Amino acid sequence: MNDTMVRSDVPIGPMLERLRQEAKLTQEQLAEKVTFKTSPAGISRIEDGGKLVSDDELASILKAIGTPRANEFARYLREDWDILERPPFDHPNRRDLWNANLALRKLAQLRDKPDLKGVFLRQIELYERELHRVAEFLQSCNHQIAFIGCIAVGKSTAICKLDNLLKPGENKLDREIVLESGAGGITLCEVQITQGPRHGLRIEPRTRDSIEKDVEDFAEYLFKTTRPDHKPTSARPGGEEEGDVLGISKEVVRAIRNMADLTEKRREEGGKKVRVDPAKELAAHYTSHTELAIMILSGPFHK
Repeated sequence: MNDTMVRSDVPIGPMLERLRQEAKLTQEQLAEKVTFKTSPAGISRIEDGGKLVSDDELASILKAIGTPRANEFARYLREDWDILERPPFDHPNRRDLWNANLALRKLAQLRDKPDLKGVFLRQIELYERELHRVAEFLQSCNHQIAFIGCIAVGKSTAICKLDNLLKPGENKLDREIVLESGAGGITLCEVQITQGPRHGLRIEPRTRDSIEKDVEDFAEYLFKTTRPDHKPTSARPGGEEEGDVLGISKEVVRAIRNMADLTEKRREEGGKKVRVDPAKELAAHYTSHTELAIMILSGPFHK
């Protein structure tokens, strides 16, 4: 086994900061507990990566923190990942991957024996391929799960419950969950949840094909409401609110209207303010929803 703790492939500083904070220790308190001479500023420099630590210093820091997680991190640093790629410390399948690494190491030792018969060699290679296949699946945490259901059935609530995205101290379900929920398609974006010391937003644009399909659905909706004899090709049963008729969410319809400058407006007619819909007025000029969709994609329109 390799007893080296400091590794270039492991973010030592940020992990030490997390472990210290989990132990509810200040930098001043930790500086007093370690066996080597340092200051709170020195601990700060170690945590932000500005100062390198030796194996002995790192062992002293982890011992001073003293939590089970700190002890586990020390063992993790000493592990020799000689076959599989070392996963992050917080990887949910890290222990299973370590067991796979140990099993592959034993198989490699058996395979290298000079007196091993060919029939056993083929069996060992079969085991190795299967372990590598399983390890590859375990190493990836980017497994996609789709929550599909009617409006207000509880998709956002289920995501929060499964991933413990809950507000402490709240008892009512609608106040407890972190993601906003309500009567209709509020969690429109794709929600990706990961573990880590920092949080942020990653914005990925919709594909051109998806946008064109949404606009075509919206065009069909316009034809349905402006031409009673028009029969949409993708109509779904349900409410008659805009967008719901064809299965396109209200948020997508709102985005299309805003981007194409087709939002409903109020204008004065005969001394009274009336509401007009530029999208429906535009639909009246075309004989097919496909032509209308093309024109909407070519917008915006200024009335």
